[in-house]
Amino acid sequence: NREFSAEFGVKSCLRTLLYAFCHPQEDRLAAPTDIAEVLLAADRLCADHESIGIQQLVQALGFAHPSRVYPWLAPSARAIVCALLRAEAPLQRQDIVAEASISDSSYDRHRSKLDEYGLLVEEGKHQYESAVPGEWEYTDTPQTDVLTHTAPRPTLSH
Repeated sequence: NREFSAEFGVKSCLRTLLYAFCHPQEDRLAAPTDIAEVLLAADRLCADHESIGIQQLVQALGFAHPSRVYPWLAPSARAIVCALLRAEAPLQRQDIVAEASISDSSYDRHRSKLDEYGLLVEEGKHQYESAVPGEWEYTDTPQTDVLTHTAPRPTLSH
């Protein structure tokens, strides 16, 4: 029985979830169970009487099964993304490796590709957080910027 925040809305929620679960080169759609899992996790992340906003939804994506999020990525790359999505603050390299349960070489192999895809942002020297490409301003007009999930309020950044 929780609502979406007035600034976020159902359309933005759907865009974010479809981008995360659908393969861009295939006609594969998101499974309803994946969407339900993320919405339930977003609900648990909200305080009492708080509506679901972009920060809760993006962080909740990190609790989806790693094989389902960004299906075009290699498994280790998806593990990195999920670790960053779950994080409440930017993570350093060693924290990402530990949280994602991957080797140093896997991290090195995938970090630049994730940056190229717009799925991670370097917030400070060796401090990384997830980014959600495909998230748009709260209108029907798509924008090309990305939204970082640890921002204090929903704003677009690059």
